[in-house]
Amino acid sequence: MEDKTKILRTLGLTNGEIIVYISLLHKGAKTASQLSKETNLNRSNLYRILERLIDKKLVFSSIIEKIRYFSVTRPERINELFNKKISSLKEKQKEVQNFVKEADKISEIETPHSEFAVEVHEGINEIKEVLGNVLNLKRGEIIYAIGKEGVLSEYPGIKYWIDTLFKKRIEKKIKFLAVYNLHNKARKAKSKNTEVRYANLSEIGDIEITFYKSTLLIYVMTKEKPRVIFIKSKEIVMAMLSYFKFLWSKAKEM
Repeated sequence: MEDKTKILRTLGLTNGEIIVYISLLHKGAKTASQLSKETNLNRSNLYRILERLIDKKLVFSSIIEKIRYFSVTRPERINELFNKKISSLKEKQKEVQNFVKEADKISEIETPHSEFAVEVHEGINEIKEVLGNVLNLKRGEIIYAIGKEGVLSEYPGIKYWIDTLFKKRIEKKIKFLAVYNLHNKARKAKSKNTEVRYANLSEIGDIEITFYKSTLLIYVMTKEKPRVIFIKSKEIVMAMLSYFKFLWSKAKEM
């Protein structure tokens, strides 16, 4: 019963609609009086619920010997309703994506130079969402990275996902420059739009810092609680870029 309730709630049904639908599903055609007694819903409220269920084509009514009965429609209707919800969400997704693009344009024009924000995101899914924003960069724009190589790419739960992300980055011709801590498996980057150099950064620990435009991300990928610290600050990114250029000049290629 609980599983059915969850599914119907996912489809947007109210508690009253779920109670009535499940009652009809399990016990067959009922009159309004029978439903009212069985569900403890008053008649006026029950009729409003039945009208909504009929509008959603989950319930239909029939008259037998001058008495009106209510029954559930074919079960496939649930699947049709679910598909309709998916289509609606896809449309909403497009609207949200367009809104974000417009908001980015506005923020680039109107955001004060001194704007500063800090957020902490915990868990793999949160990290993926934050990291995925790099694909909003334009062709030729650069992502910079400093830290321990493999902190992200070798982390369980993100290892294969990040390979796909980097392929998309390369396809979009977004550049990636990194200075990583020198280690035994260090090698020359083979991917296009990707350059890696190595320096002695052992004191930085198991951390990777990436930054671009006015965004700086610090990945702290501990087993207990992986997290990313998101900082929005043009001033901090400019300072990090100066530090990166210094490291880049001292670092060596493999």
